[in-house]
Amino acid sequence: MLRALFASMPVLALVTFACSSSNTGTPGSGGSSGALSCTGDVKTVNGLASESSTFGCGKPLSLNGDAGAGAACQTAEDCMATCCACPAGKKFDEALVAACVDGHCIDSQTACCGLTADIQSEPAGSTGPCD
Repeated sequence: MLRALFASMPVLALVTFACSSSNTGTPGSGGSSGALSCTGDVKTVNGLASESSTFGCGKPLSLNGDAGAGAACQTAEDCMATCCACPAGKKFDEALVAACVDGHCIDSQTACCGLTADIQSEPAGSTGPCD
């Protein structure tokens, strides 16, 4: 019985590594370790849409578009969502974010920096995508 248990461990370790090491910023990329943080300019992004839940960046509720960065879009919902890290001290660890700016989907880094800008500009007592 122990032999069977240990025989399956390399596969389990491989699956765990594959899930936890992913840093694509896509929905379902795996916990906070898979969420992107803003490493660029923190600036407001018009047309930014976000959603969060207690399930983290799992299956999106409304941000389920499949258009990648630079692709044509009409709304944020047309664009592929990015899993972005929420600041420490917020209710949620991560939020899904997408945006369509000037008819094109924005890249993951710009989306996450836009989320950071939105959170920093929230009036005291208000709730946002990470609350």
